[in-house]
Amino acid sequence: MIPVDRQALYLAPKKPLTDWVNYVFPDEEKVSPEEPLANDWGTVYLVPIFNSEEEYEAWMQENFQAFFETELYDWCEDETQWPSPLTMELFQEWFHVSFQSVVLDTIDLPITKDDDEEDDWDF
Repeated sequence: MIPVDRQALYLAPKKPLTDWVNYVFPDEEKVSPEEPLANDWGTVYLVPIFNSEEEYEAWMQENFQAFFETELYDWCEDETQWPSPLTMELFQEWFHVSFQSVVLDTIDLPITKDDDEEDDWDF
């Protein structure tokens, strides 16, 4: 296993987010919150390496909205249905947030990026 020069941020929905999904899509199969790892609703983001908790917290305060918008878009593309405003407090209410400082690559192949994907992020 080879260490990767990134850290990881894991986001998984909490009950307020799934309540919102069920409200926005009342005719769809109901989504119910479970343990954060009990389904594939979570997302792992590779993020910069932080040297302290304070550095990470400042970076998250600057960037939480991009994560929030990405996650909401995955559930509902209609931004008029999104809550407003998207605050850090709401983000913390709606998502389990887990920061992981060790990321290991278990595959002996280069990591590739999909050049076809739109990159709106400017970290």
